[in-house]
Amino acid sequence: MSTRSAALADVIGEDGYLSLARALKHDGQTARLADEGELTGGRTPAKLAVIVIDDELQKDSFKIVLKRCPPPDGAPSEPLAHATALREANKFRRHLVEQLRPPIDLDDGGCLVLQRLAGGEVGGTLGSMLGGGRAGAHLPDACREVTQAVLHEWNPTAPGRPMKLSAFIGIRLGDRLSPGRNLRTWLDARPGSGPDQLTVQLPDGSWAPNPVALATGGFDGDLNVDAILGRAHGDLNLGNVLLPQRLQATDLVGFHLVDLAGYASSAPLTHDPAHLLLAVVGAELRELGAPARTATMWALLDAEERDTSRGSAVLLDTIREVTTVGRTWAKPSGRVKDWRMQTLLSFVTAGLMNAGRTFYLPDEREWFFLLAAHAGALYLDSAGVPVPAGATPLPVDGSDELASLLADILAVEADEGAWERVLDRLPPDLLPLRENDPRHHLIALLADHPARAEALVAALQAELPRSWGVQAFASELHARKLYEFDD
Repeated sequence: MSTRSAALADVIGEDGYLSLARALKHDGQTARLADEGELTGGRTPAKLAVIVIDDELQKDSFKIVLKRCPPPDGAPSEPLAHATALREANKFRRHLVEQLRPPIDLDDGGCLVLQRLAGGEVGGTLGSMLGGGRAGAHLPDACREVTQAVLHEWNPTAPGRPMKLSAFIGIRLGDRLSPGRNLRTWLDARPGSGPDQLTVQLPDGSWAPNPVALATGGFDGDLNVDAILGRAHGDLNLGNVLLPQRLQATDLVGFHLVDLAGYASSAPLTHDPAHLLLAVVGAELRELGAPARTATMWALLDAEERDTSRGSAVLLDTIREVTTVGRTWAKPSGRVKDWRMQTLLSFVTAGLMNAGRTFYLPDEREWFFLLAAHAGALYLDSAGVPVPAGATPLPVDGSDELASLLADILAVEADEGAWERVLDRLPPDLLPLRENDPRHHLIALLADHPARAEALVAALQAELPRSWGVQAFASELHARKLYEFDD
């Protein structure tokens, strides 16, 4: 193994290097670390580097970007997402990378992604701008340019679609609240934030909505979100934004986005900017004292009546630039208020996601959870929905007719183990039904997802094949436009 090959193994791990070498060997290729070497990616455990591929058959060498992705925290990404993003990119394609080959699976559940730049040189990532100095001074400008392009170039227009609050959060949160996921494990160990609690107590003694309740339907009621949807990267963090070789402000428009596995054609547009801001803040959070952390939280939530003067100047400028770009994008369509409200919900989503990330320290994970709670409180306040004071359990008994009907069917027609056998037949995205009571958040789980309702009915019919109760349950779903009978 050459010195450069050994250096590459140091970056991506010996197992990663051996998997890469085996995959390239079939094409007569070898890999080594390029002069640019490893790229800084912030706090994410992913590894990113520029490497040289030497092609013995073609007598050629070329540089690509290699990323070692950790095992996914949530549902596996759609393999075709990268190709779909390129196909739908319009003029934004200049900011994307070509996938050189399908991802190389690793034994730990992660993968190696090989990506060829459409043009230009790589100078680093957004993560390389952290820590102050000349590069740090350009961080607000870089985040502004990335957000500007993601919104104005990638999404010159964006349709609205009404949906429940929990459905909006769930688009990006996915199955992270399911048993066994990092977020759920952390929440189970945190007192007072279980899925059966409507509210959580804040450090000052006041009460806020439990972000978990927001995500699982506890506050849905008659609240609808006119979601602003469009093309979204899905994981816009510091390591996924490559910068040009020079760091002059005029050159920042030449950035590239890597790792498009989380791309979606129709996702909340407020999530990418919110996710990017929390990645920036998360990378610096360990260096911030309590007053600066508080100031940063209020700046993110745009709480105008709060004092933000004690925050980091670079962080506050970055937040201001990204916030301004979003509102400027929304203004021509008259959706500035919608944008602000949905940004709060995206902070609920991204706050929960970061609370589940094990590379953050316990106090940092708590900060992200409290950010999500405050964001939810501001959203409900703007929507005119009061938050109960005190430790309030989620309403269960008699809380909705459909859930009560299901409970009655199980009580009358099935034995005690029937519900567990039904659950075993369900797809992973319905596993939140395993909570303390099968009636928890049933409508929220099925709303806007007819395939879920179909799966639940099929599982019930398989367990109780001659049940009039299941037929009645299916009829009630049909009346609510959640289920269609076969012809």
